[in-house]
Amino acid sequence: MRFYADTETGAPAPQFLQLAHAERVWRFRLLHAHVEDRPSMAHARRLGDHAHPLYHLLLYTGGRNEFLFNGRRHVSRRGVLVFAGPGERHCFEPCQPGGGQYVELTFAYQSGALNLALPVHEMLSLLTGEAVAHVPYPIPLREDQTVQLAALFNSLMALLCGPRNTLRFAVRHAVVDLLAAVLDEVYRVGAAPAAEISGIEAVRRRIERAYTERLRITDLAAAAALSPGYFIRAFRKAYGMTPIAYQQQLRINAARALLSASNLRVKVVAARVGYSNEYLFSRTFRKVVGMPPREFRRQAWTPK
Repeated sequence: MRFYADTETGAPAPQFLQLAHAERVWRFRLLHAHVEDRPSMAHARRLGDHAHPLYHLLLYTGGRNEFLFNGRRHVSRRGVLVFAGPGERHCFEPCQPGGGQYVELTFAYQSGALNLALPVHEMLSLLTGEAVAHVPYPIPLREDQTVQLAALFNSLMALLCGPRNTLRFAVRHAVVDLLAAVLDEVYRVGAAPAAEISGIEAVRRRIERAYTERLRITDLAAAAALSPGYFIRAFRKAYGMTPIAYQQQLRINAARALLSASNLRVKVVAARVGYSNEYLFSRTFRKVVGMPPREFRRQAWTPK
């Protein structure tokens, strides 16, 4: 068994992986990780399942046994993945004779004396800035996915169990690699196939890809297989604004970024975000932002 436990003494920690939620900053803390390969634990049944405000990412890599998760017994075998969040009851040790092998990572998000208690998918949504759907665990992985995740777990363990002067930033990077693989493999698998994405969502993505172009409501509605009037109402219900307002928001957001981070002339900025008329761009920008583009740039460039 390879094992790591956090011995943090209050030294400055990397700010990589922090979250902002509920007007607090939540600091990532890796509590422990281990590679487990042992016979069944006679006391596992007596301990039973338990819950705490932590996150567990666990992959079974060998053997066949049972474990407890959310009030049910599940079969543990190679390729079974569990991502448990705060409050989810569990006991991952083998419940039956015969043992089992798994790799596990346990971490928390802390703000002072508080631990973040969001479900896994909501935590991942904050971390990625994307809407991450709920996935019911445990789930079985394909062999290629199992090999990939096991290799990333082992790379992380090599850093954690290596020389004590290993950069903690490198450890955080290894955690990101592992979480990114889970997001790509598991949440892509759990998501609806592209053909099943709603027509409204498909059109929203189309607008994001082509926000600088001239888009017609009739074309967008046809892409969603809806009448123009129903399409506009459905889009507003889903996203809080009309399709054209959404496109305008994207254009103005892009203009704000260019004005803040470049010295491009306003006319050039307008053209790059899809406006052929500088006056129309400036009028629209002022209406949305509350000031003209040049004033916005002046304030953005003024040291605070």
